Amino acid sequence: MKGTCYWSHNRSQDKRVRCYCRYRPDHLYSFDEGFTTFYDHQVATIISNDELVDFLMVGIKALETGQERERIGKSRLKWTAPKVALVELIYALHHSRCFNTGTLGLGETMKAFEDMLEVDLQNFHKVLTEIRARKVNRTKFLQQLQNNLEQLFLDTDL
Repeated sequence: MKGTCYWSHNRSQDKRVRCYCRYRPDHLYSFDEGFTTFYDHQVATIISNDELVDFLMVGIKALETGQERERIGKSRLKWTAPKVALVELIYALHHSRCFNTGTLGLGETMKAFEDMLEVDLQNFHKVLTEIRARKVNRTKFLQQLQNNLEQLFLDTDL
């Protein structure tokens, strides 16, 4: 069995499960949490591999038709707070080495967030200079985030 494929050793079981699913699909997903067998794992493997094949086929088709680039570029997530707040947040995350263990440049990090959040951060250097020049409360947005989160925890602890 060592060095061989799962499917070469379980082909007959795969056929039985698929036949059973075709005639009694409602029984395949009903289970008792207190009772499991080795075949549960086999069924889960078959189902997950089928879903993986479907996912990959959709991805291949999208790449072939050029739809993948459009899908990647369109995010449902949009930044709606002030841009200066986003720059402050990204700079804090970047300086804390939160992305790629700190090997990613600041410009690349900003570009990734621009693409993901559909926002223009081309002048982030100027914004960073303005943030540094603040006389009071240089990390205004980060402190606001912290206060909001602390308040949420206090409200939900009651």
